[in-house]
Amino acid sequence: MWPDDHARISELLDKAKYFERAEYPGTAEWLRQLAESLPLARDPSKLQREFDELEKTFQSEFEKGDPNRVLLFSIVRTVLLASLSSPAKQERTLELVPLFEEAARNSQNIAPIIEAFAQFVRDGNLKMRYYGMCLQYLFNSEGVFDTTTRIIYAMSLIALGKPIPPGLSTMDWQTVRKGLIELEVPADAVFEGWAQGRIRNSIAHSRFAYDDVTKKMRFRDVPTKRRPEYDQSFTIVEFSRICIQLDNPFHIVLNLLFIIRIMQLVLNPKVEDAGKRSIFEKWKKSPLYDEFDPVE
Repeated sequence: MWPDDHARISELLDKAKYFERAEYPGTAEWLRQLAESLPLARDPSKLQREFDELEKTFQSEFEKGDPNRVLLFSIVRTVLLASLSSPAKQERTLELVPLFEEAARNSQNIAPIIEAFAQFVRDGNLKMRYYGMCLQYLFNSEGVFDTTTRIIYAMSLIALGKPIPPGLSTMDWQTVRKGLIELEVPADAVFEGWAQGRIRNSIAHSRFAYDDVTKKMRFRDVPTKRRPEYDQSFTIVEFSRICIQLDNPFHIVLNLLFIIRIMQLVLNPKVEDAGKRSIFEKWKKSPLYDEFDPVE
């Protein structure tokens, strides 16, 4: 279909490996199908139909029938596409690249924690697995989740043609959340799993403890002038869901960027650096998903 089909096919197959590892088997299968169709296609409309099926499959595999994930997908897809809808907006969105890189770079710090606690997972040591998950939650909340919410806020502003306020890279979560609400973006869907920062504070200040009898972790946060004392206990299954909810914004932003790249590889006559950048090695998976599979 295109003169550089070989390079495009190489990158499509690379992305198929990524989505397979990230537990999107249907999306990975459509990528392999596109890699097979690309050199044989004479009509771009066939490739468009197959890409549309890939996008619908990814959406279904991400949402999994969860209403909040349905809403989050809609939010991020809408603001991402709108922020790329004109050359001027694309130029402004490119200014966010340092934030994208920061979130991706910081996410790699979670991998050593997963590796360090992997033996406890294999041994079925629930207590130590839980402590490992707490560390992952903290690392995700500080440097991945917070940066991703700033990206979503900034893309929302760009999509609406509004200026980005100064200090975006260090903007606190309350300001980001308030800003999203003012733009009429459903902020609760973005901040699900954050728990108003109470779990993060509990772990960061070592006010959490595992109960060997109930097999629950207790999280405590001190009261302030504006907020009451926080004292909640969760089973590892309940906490797994909270951790995945915290990871969802980064996960969907990252993967929708890959979907846009796939669209370019399949449909654009000219593609920059086709096959030259391997996402599989850089971001093999969203780092929390394997470890936070709920334990039955």
